[in-house]
Amino acid sequence: MNELFSKFHFPDPAQFQQVAIVPVYVEPLAYSGERLFVGLVVQSHDGAKAFPLESLQRLQCVYGPAYKSLTAARDIALASLLEWVTQRGMEQVHAWVGPGDGIFAGGLLRTTASSVAEAVRASFTEYSSIYDEPVAFAEREPTIREERLAGLTASRLEATVHDLVAAVKPALSPKFFQKFQVNERARPLTLGFVGSKLVANFGLIVPQALSTRVSNAKARLWDLASAREGADEGWFRRLEDQEFGLLLHHATEHDVQYSQRQLNSVKEALVELEAEADKLKLRCRAIVGPQGIADHLIHAEA
Repeated sequence: MNELFSKFHFPDPAQFQQVAIVPVYVEPLAYSGERLFVGLVVQSHDGAKAFPLESLQRLQCVYGPAYKSLTAARDIALASLLEWVTQRGMEQVHAWVGPGDGIFAGGLLRTTASSVAEAVRASFTEYSSIYDEPVAFAEREPTIREERLAGLTASRLEATVHDLVAAVKPALSPKFFQKFQVNERARPLTLGFVGSKLVANFGLIVPQALSTRVSNAKARLWDLASAREGADEGWFRRLEDQEFGLLLHHATEHDVQYSQRQLNSVKEALVELEAEADKLKLRCRAIVGPQGIADHLIHAEA
């Protein structure tokens, strides 16, 4: 018997952690009794966090534009329950009253998991029939639409960073989206941010259309290398300690809609871009979230 068990490799219990999970449901039609699972609130040793079910967008084919009201109800419900849990603890979940008609919390589940992300993925699979298993999309080539979306989402990142910085430091607003030309026949080169201490472009590295995003990020690195040469020719004032760098928002372990394989691909892409930046003698900084990038810009220019 001992020989038999020696062939099995059981996970170390010390690597698991206690988690408490509460599912949240919304009725598409109030008082109808029909309920859709929309997300979770999870408490672990790191505190309480809300995890929305992003797959709700698949319901657009059923409800049309009205599906957005479901996502709005989801976000309001999760924010309300998260605040309740943060202030009163998981033990008082049964006393929570939804912020609107047709919003409910399910039963409290206490379990153990290797990580919060793994607990969330397992719960999504159990609670929702429309949850997309991320591994199903790991090897698929990006479509033309997704490649276009890669450019649009990167532009949205740049715009969001600008708005966050401008709200705190309005004087930095004109330093965004500056255009330069090597000569009249050359294409305009747009830089994300041109400050006195930092000249930066922005990039977004997530699993969808990853190869396109990496190519776009490399192009932004090359633009920074051109801008460094252009600064020596008078494009803008060049200071001795001025840094030229690419600031990348990227997917992390907290993005539970991605599989570990997809997240590993993101890590490999970041290493590839860092190596490319080193060749060009530039900086490549991986920073999570528009707010993180905005804080970095403000701190750099302070």
